Amino acid sequence: MLVGEPGQRVGDAGQVGVDPVRALEAAMDGFRVLPMEGAAEVGDIFVTVTGDVNVSYYDTRNDTTGQRFETDVYLAQSKDGGVTWQADTRVTNVSSNEHDCDGVFPCAGINYGNQQGDYEGLVSYGGVSHPIWTDSRRQLDPATGCRRPYLMEEVFTASVK
Repeated sequence: MLVGEPGQRVGDAGQVGVDPVRALEAAMDGFRVLPMEGAAEVGDIFVTVTGDVNVSYYDTRNDTTGQRFETDVYLAQSKDGGVTWQADTRVTNVSSNEHDCDGVFPCAGINYGNQQGDYEGLVSYGGVSHPIWTDSRRQLDPATGCRRPYLMEEVFTASVK
């Protein structure tokens, strides 16, 4: 699937897209050519025309419980369409434990029906990636206006070049 880079104009209506010749060549090569608005509805992974691929994911490599309860978010980046990959970047500065609260299980600060990754995403633009994730680093902090009196999970983001 080929989608356009922001700022490149195609057509009289000013739609954002790729060079029309490249779009035609891609279509002739069997690629499905869509505007980003349409591609975002059906695609999961996008490779830009510059070849950048960015993937964010949860990982338990820093777990100290021995049971893979503690997770961190990492960013993997390729600049050549996924042929080679740079060293992964740890995005989180605190591991998240979605299983227990410092050894207490079950924990009132964890909603066991809402699993990690339910609210996870990634936006990349202009050489900067913005992973979005939930974690429970402040799960027992008090909160008002919620069904439970704790923060439980919060949504986080970071900027990674």
